[in-house]
Amino acid sequence: RPDRPYNLVVAFHGRTNSNAEVRRYFGLEGQAGEPAIVVYPASLKDSRGLNVWSDPGDPPDRLRDFRLFDAVLETMADAYCLDMGRVFVVGHSLGGSFANSLACARGGVIRGLASVGGGSVRPKDCGGPVAAMVLHNPRDEQVPVSEALRLRRALLAQDGLPTGSEPDEP
Repeated sequence: RPDRPYNLVVAFHGRTNSNAEVRRYFGLEGQAGEPAIVVYPASLKDSRGLNVWSDPGDPPDRLRDFRLFDAVLETMADAYCLDMGRVFVVGHSLGGSFANSLACARGGVIRGLASVGGGSVRPKDCGGPVAAMVLHNPRDEQVPVSEALRLRRALLAQDGLPTGSEPDEP
């Protein structure tokens, strides 16, 4: 409906799954409390055939697929009535790492982040506060929990909040 602004959610898949698989895994469309447009971009593949959201050697503040996010946002805003204050990113595993990095690099645009089992590259300058829910299994063998705690401290600092609080275990 062109008279009603919609939330936008951009969801990123991991290294070994596709955008269609992460769509089934997340099930975001069925969980949205408000009408939302959910986009599941597909990554490019590296020389081994694995999904990647950046090129080797990309500087942390200029990952290749930051431009993909910018293009998705621009395309969706041109085609649909979006609430530009309610743009969210979601990611799992490597897609979580990318979403985490994106929340820093595009903090002035992204309102919220939800990631599962991802680390993060370290962009130099984070923009604006971003609400975040970061889930991480302490027994994750791919990304150590220390990386999730480092990310948590960085997100709290980005939001101007104290970084000394302790995480809560379910």
